[in-house]
Amino acid sequence: MLGIEACDFPTTWNGTYYSSQRGDLIINSTVIQNFNTTLTGLLDYTCFMNSGSLYVIRSEIFLLHNALHRAYFCLEVTELTSASTMYRHRTSQNVQAYNERMKLYPAISSVVLFDICDDTGVTTSWEVLVKQGSESDAAVDCSNTIRGIYNYTIIDNTGTSCGITNTSLDVCTDTSKPTVNMTLCTSKIAYSAGGLLQCVYNSDVGSYSYTIVMNLDNSTDEMTTYRFTCLVSQVVGEYTYVSQYPQICQSSQTPTSVPVGGATLDMLPSEICPSTASLMTSSVVTMATLAVTSAFIVQYLFCPF
Repeated sequence: MLGIEACDFPTTWNGTYYSSQRGDLIINSTVIQNFNTTLTGLLDYTCFMNSGSLYVIRSEIFLLHNALHRAYFCLEVTELTSASTMYRHRTSQNVQAYNERMKLYPAISSVVLFDICDDTGVTTSWEVLVKQGSESDAAVDCSNTIRGIYNYTIIDNTGTSCGITNTSLDVCTDTSKPTVNMTLCTSKIAYSAGGLLQCVYNSDVGSYSYTIVMNLDNSTDEMTTYRFTCLVSQVVGEYTYVSQYPQICQSSQTPTSVPVGGATLDMLPSEICPSTASLMTSSVVTMATLAVTSAFIVQYLFCPF
């Protein structure tokens, strides 16, 4: 049985945040202000229940179908850095709420944790928060899959743009902050007008690498430019294949396929720069393989079958 604790957010969360899907949020010890959903618009949510890394947040009362209601979310929270937090949704999708992972109850209802936290959570249902004014503290090294200097083409619902010979994406000079040469091609990688990006979260799931990148433009309109983008990538042969979708990852997104509204990139590296840790691991594996091979040869020479 999970222990239900007094519900307060950690004091380190206090501040104003960019969020990947909910707009700009203000968080204090008990309230998330201006949390946006398609069904309700902007509402304030209070910390309602907490058990370990699970937080149930409850909205202020609102009118729905001429009756008073509250909305609830169950969030599994992980602090990424001193300036960033990630959460996964642990509430099942609600078809009556535009498939948001939220519950709706009459305002007078009594609920318990497992009424709201009724889903194991889609692996890629991440949303990310980055504290405003501390963006650089939220930077993490980008996934090895996309660490390189690339030429690329972009394919979206309007067709193919940018030629493989007149483009440049640099994820080597600063492996946490990709830069796009916008003078060569103006099509937007990660929906950035300025071409300056920052990786804030990575996860390998199966054979795919997921990266959440933050757009460092001064402002975004969340229609043509977006603060956050989900990249799904994979290296096949000499190419790196990447799909991008604004704000959050999509369950059907793969490196070569993405729902309408996203785009795919075929990227050809002129240079790659995987992490030192990755190279060390590769060297250890190679040395171990050589040692085993050498031992087998010696055994064969002196003790033939």
